[in-house]
Amino acid sequence: MKIFIQCVLAVLFAPMAFAHDGNHPAGLVTNILHLFSQPDHLLAALSVITVSSLGYLLVQKLRAKRTSVARHK
Repeated sequence: MKIFIQCVLAVLFAPMAFAHDGNHPAGLVTNILHLFSQPDHLLAALSVITVSSLGYLLVQKLRAKRTSVARHK
């Protein structure tokens, strides 16, 4: 039942994921320029980079801790 509710919510709220209507030119350079020229897109990109960086640092810290514990045994 839990999965069913999650699927229903995903279907109901999926249209909110579309940024905006209209025709946009396609291409890598155009998409990158669009990303860095819109404040909301830039904030989202910086958020993803921040969370990814913190996750990477946490994994590295946990690996170092696990390695040091294994060496002391």
